[in-house]
Amino acid sequence: PALAAEPLLVEAKPSVVVSYADLDLSTPQGKRLLERRLGGAIEQVCGSYANAREDADQLRVDDCRAEARHSINRQLA
Repeated sequence: PALAAEPLLVEAKPSVVVSYADLDLSTPQGKRLLERRLGGAIEQVCGSYANAREDADQLRVDDCRAEARHSINRQLA
């Protein structure tokens, strides 16, 4: 039929919400705590190098972390 279409493949990327409402980002301590939370979120989404035994796994973690950091920087800008 004329209305039939190919299905679309949507790849949903994992995400984590990082709260910072309780932090005072005008202080060095608040900025450090936010960075610590962001680092934990990146590891949660991308995994750990400790579990990346093969080179391909390490590259996947590298790529994921770079993409996550880019996304974070874009949102913080």
